[in-house]
Order: sequence, then C-alpha cells, then structure tokens
Amino acid sequence: MKPPEKAPPEPTQTVETADDGRVTIVRNVYNAPDELVPFPFGLEAEAARRLMRSGDLPHAKLGRKWYAKRSDVLALVDLFKAPPKPAPSTDVTTHLANLAADARRVRRKAS
Repeated sequence: MKPPEKAPPEPTQTVETADDGRVTIVRNVYNAPDELVPFPFGLEAEAARRLMRSGDLPHAKLGRKWYAKRSDVLALVDLFKAPPKPAPSTDVTTHLANLAADARRVRRKAS
C-alpha cells in the first residue's frame, strides 16, 4: 500500500512597508525545505570563520566539510544592516568639520 501523497506547500507572500512609504512584496513560490550550505556559506571565508567561532552561526562538520543551515545564514542578514547615514547638516561649519574628519579617517586607514 502506498503512503498518501503530500500536498504541495502553499505559496507565501510577504509585504513590507519602508519608513518612506515604499512597499516591497516578496513572493515565495514554495517554501523550500531547509538545506545545508557548505563552508563558506556564500560569505567571505574569514567572516564565516568569525561567525562560527563566536557562535553566532550554528554549524556542523560532516566528513571533511563544515555546513550550516541556509535559514541560519539568511537569519544573519537582519543582524548586519548598514548603519543609517546621518542627515546632512545645514550648518556649513559643521559640514566642513565632518568632511575633514572623514578625510582624516580615510588617510589613517590608507597608512
């Protein structure tokens, strides 16, 4: 006797609204089952190692390779959002001071 066939998963839709009123609709045709992703998980190797060492990315070794679940890797996206840029100042003196500070920072990194 055959086991009953599973019904295909239902399509999902996510609607997100940004602060400026823009709307983003993300449609997933099907919720794919979670799968294992081999090291470096689509990241830079050093960043992946750092996340593994700190415990922020659960991982396991199978044979000679390290793997992580795709959902765990994708969950990191929200953790590493770029910080918001400060609004440009209307005061010319403050603006020039900020530009000079940025230039000094760039020069220090280059040396």
